[in-house]
Amino acid sequence: MRRKKKSFRTGRTRILSIVLCLILVLGVLLPESGVLASGIQSAAVESTYESGGETSDSTTPETTVQESEISQSLSSESPADTSETIAQTEPSTSADETQSADNETTVPDTGDSAGESQSGETEVAESAESVESETEQTQESELSYEQAARAALALYGTGAAFREGEVISDAQNYFEFSGVPTENQPPSFTVQVGEITADSVPKIEGYDFINATIRDNDGGQIVVNSVGTLTYGESTYIYYTTEGSSSSLAAMVLGSDQKITLNNELHRETYEITYSVTGDSSSVTVDSIFGTDRPTTVTSGNSYAFRVTIPRGYTATVSVNGAEKGQLGVEPTYTGDDSVISVDGEPAELTLSGTYEIVNVSAAQTVTVNLTQRQTYEFSAELWTNTRYATDPGTGDRADFGDIEDTFSSVSSTQTEEIWSFTTHDTGTIWILDSLQINGTKLNIPYITTNQYGRTITARTELPSGTIITVSV
Repeated sequence: MRRKKKSFRTGRTRILSIVLCLILVLGVLLPESGVLASGIQSAAVESTYESGGETSDSTTPETTVQESEISQSLSSESPADTSETIAQTEPSTSADETQSADNETTVPDTGDSAGESQSGETEVAESAESVESETEQTQESELSYEQAARAALALYGTGAAFREGEVISDAQNYFEFSGVPTENQPPSFTVQVGEITADSVPKIEGYDFINATIRDNDGGQIVVNSVGTLTYGESTYIYYTTEGSSSSLAAMVLGSDQKITLNNELHRETYEITYSVTGDSSSVTVDSIFGTDRPTTVTSGNSYAFRVTIPRGYTATVSVNGAEKGQLGVEPTYTGDDSVISVDGEPAELTLSGTYEIVNVSAAQTVTVNLTQRQTYEFSAELWTNTRYATDPGTGDRADFGDIEDTFSSVSSTQTEEIWSFTTHDTGTIWILDSLQINGTKLNIPYITTNQYGRTITARTELPSGTIITVSV
């Protein structure tokens, strides 16, 4: 019985081979037939199973079921029946046509197939370009905000970023207000490109613009000098410069999480400051007395300062809105005893310039300098000759002091005049003149040694007034 079964399986294997060949041929002609595709898979399973030799005890239930179904189908049909079944599936296909179709599938097409190949290559190239473009876009999108902003600036240049006449739209995204209540701030506004001034930023009624600042890494505030903008792709970038920098040299990127602060304060009245020179003023001008950098306006409640410089040979009284603030060109007053001479009151020395500060301004300001030209100067050595250094209580004067007072002209700038001289008595004592002052200014004193007897040593000193003093020993 076992031998017959084996013979039956051998015959069945031959039938399967014939069927498989037919199915393969028809599979070329009918590639979309689900029935043939299923038959090929089933036949392949059976053929593989039979070629293994003896039946294995470890055969899975699924394989056994497939073998049983195929065996039953083949045992009930002859090769002729199988051919008939296939013919019914494709009635218009003959053996010759099958052979012709088989040949057609093995012969290369030198016509349309070449065109299709070239078309495929074009599609591949276009696909590669598309991938490359998408890669560049991906790389660009992977740049940080600051990196993209710098790339835009490098591409277009600072000239384009800070172009005069441009405006920054939707500036509320990049700027914020300080000193202004939220309800008074505009919800949207623009800022002009370039230097930041009161005219380039929004004007808020009741408030005055001070300056623009940005917070640094240490939490401090840096004054922003100018702003610029560039639009690159779908993004807008803001650039700025700070005090001491220039947009022509470098510009900084406003970070995506940063804002420039527009500082404001409550509006206050602004008063004008006017300057005038009266008296002997024919040889001077307002600029020569007050300078060209003098303040010309002051805000209510604030302070201001100005400097006055008068020429040599003049005295001046400085006043603001009629109130005297000081005098210039006036000699100090001295007092003393038998050992000490000191300045009595102000000024401590004769000076020709001074700075004056006016605080808490509440009205317009008029600054006036009244000049008086001096004709003479007076000299007096009286206080010194009364000290114990010049007069001994027991022996009297230690020197012949001559005229201790003198008056000389201050009009001529080239005049040279001897003011005072004295000669010590020959008592065998060596005298050392170690200090001499005129109007609070210490003079250079020449020093003479004993081996320089009979010689004259001199020293010169220029006073703040421009007068030159020469001391000779």
